[in-house]
Amino acid sequence: MKYGSKYLIKKLYFLFFEFIIIFGNNNEKESIIISKGIYKISSSLENYHFNYKNNKLILSEFHQYFKIINIKLNYYFIELWKINKILGVKDNYEIIFYNKGQNIINPNKIIWKLVKLNKNQYLIQNKYNNKFLMIDNRNHLCLSNIQEINLNVIESNFKFHLIKLFEENEMENKNIKLVEEEPIDIVIKYIDLTDKELKNNGIKYIYKDFDNEELRYSVRSILKYIPWVRKIYIIMPNNKVKYFKKQKEIKEKILYVKDKDLLGFDTENSIAFSFNLFKMEKFGLSKNFIYMDDDCFIGKPLKKSDFFYYDNKYKKVFPYLLNMIFDKINKNDVISKYNHLFKQKEIMNPHSYKGWLLSIFAVEKFFIENYNFPLIKARYTHNAISANIDDIKEIYKLVQKYKYINETLFSKERHILAISFQHFYNLFQLNIKNRKVHPIPYKYLAVESLTISKMNYELMCINTGGNHIPSKRQYQIETEIMKKRFPFITKYEINN
Repeated sequence: MKYGSKYLIKKLYFLFFEFIIIFGNNNEKESIIISKGIYKISSSLENYHFNYKNNKLILSEFHQYFKIINIKLNYYFIELWKINKILGVKDNYEIIFYNKGQNIINPNKIIWKLVKLNKNQYLIQNKYNNKFLMIDNRNHLCLSNIQEINLNVIESNFKFHLIKLFEENEMENKNIKLVEEEPIDIVIKYIDLTDKELKNNGIKYIYKDFDNEELRYSVRSILKYIPWVRKIYIIMPNNKVKYFKKQKEIKEKILYVKDKDLLGFDTENSIAFSFNLFKMEKFGLSKNFIYMDDDCFIGKPLKKSDFFYYDNKYKKVFPYLLNMIFDKINKNDVISKYNHLFKQKEIMNPHSYKGWLLSIFAVEKFFIENYNFPLIKARYTHNAISANIDDIKEIYKLVQKYKYINETLFSKERHILAISFQHFYNLFQLNIKNRKVHPIPYKYLAVESLTISKMNYELMCINTGGNHIPSKRQYQIETEIMKKRFPFITKYEINN
């Protein structure tokens, strides 16, 4: 069929990309509907992803995410997600990005027609010049003519995959108000390794002769940047936090919960505690809450509606998935990597990078074995997450199917076969609950390379880089930097 015919635009109002378009000569059989959302776009020829660099669209092993916005029938904007740039062309057919809101003389330059070939496979045609996006013999993206199209045998260098990852959520003002009225607490897992009393419980704690006081500055960051938090629950095997005042003096804001009171036994296995977080309800924890470790920090002002959203269907507030990086789960790849690491388990430290990877692939393997539908993974982030008590009750039941459940839930020490709680919860939210996504910029910061200039993100975690064990001096430098970054002393601290 002929596909190069021009369309008559009868009326066009263009203002910040909100407009009405009426097309003539539309063939309804060619029309497709792509639901709005965030997509990963890749090439069928090389299986490289679309990426953005120097204001150009390039092919790369890495990928950006694109927001696809329907105009009418099969006409769309392809917008670079979070950077607010719209994919378009120049007069010389060069592919380029325009700033959102830019006054473009010919708006058709940023309108694309998507022609569906089969599941997730499309041709991408520009409205301005009717040329199709393709890959040339140098693996460069360019525009080219197609005179005749046979949708079944068209060359691969014109084919592209559009993989939908998730819906983007836009909350109404009235729903934002409902979220902001929701009581939200924070749960922090903490252990003071300098506490000599821990030796008496028979657990092989890694004893340290100093404490870099991360929890002190974590609490400061919470009170400074998300002061709307109702209560801060600190769960620990210790009896107290040595730089905070007595419990009775700070209970208006900070509450201590002993590991033993939550689980029935003391443990250094934070995974066991995490899967049991729903039991915090008996201590008064809010239905929706934020969960973080003592080395996590809030670096900029955030609202409740950055962490949670109101669902019109269920008439409830639910946690957002805060991740920024997503991908499809490749069954063969996961099984292969899991088996490779599993063979090394006897010589592997559960606190090492390889130990962490094994726990991640164990989660993905679990989901592959228990669910048949296509699965999307959200990249694990060692950072604050938004959570819901009922969700965690549900995943506690689900994880009972895991082969190594005793090693996960009942081991007093971190076991190499324990399954990752946060990765499990991420996949559960994304694939089972279809939770909405609202990424908050975050940064994983290594102790050994920390500077105050790096501590400028909304969410941050300071941890060891890979298998590196920082020196005492590097920990001391970390403490100095945290003190400069969060200098404000709270009324809950003992002022030495």
